Amino acid sequence: MIGFGYFFCLMLQITLEYIPISPEVSFLQIKQTEVSHRPEYLYLFYTHVYTSIFVLLLGFLAILRKDFGLKSLHKNIGKSYIFVVLCLSAPSGVYMGIFANGGFLSKFSFIILGILWWITTFKAFKLAKQKKIPPP
Repeated sequence: MIGFGYFFCLMLQITLEYIPISPEVSFLQIKQTEVSHRPEYLYLFYTHVYTSIFVLLLGFLAILRKDFGLKSLHKNIGKSYIFVVLCLSAPSGVYMGIFANGGFLSKFSFIILGILWWITTFKAFKLAKQKKIPPP
């Protein structure tokens, strides 16, 4: 719990750097080619940054597998996590991977990371729908 809290706070600090929305803040300062030539880049970048903090928290809460006295909390957290990852975080991450710094290997690695994140989340979704979740 302490480790998660620490890393969540670090991630929150990074996320807060991007409020308010600006094309010239932090990491985006070195991505001005993409920002100026690809109008969708900024939208997908901010989608990834803003959703990732929620995915981190939702994933942690889902792993706890506790309802904290609220019926269906774990199930609803899982649904939220799956929706955000499949529809927002992973696709925007794959797109950003296409423009990653560091050459082919960096681009390839980030793209594969996003694709595997999407695939494993989708597979978990299918298993949950079939009620084939292995015990913790």
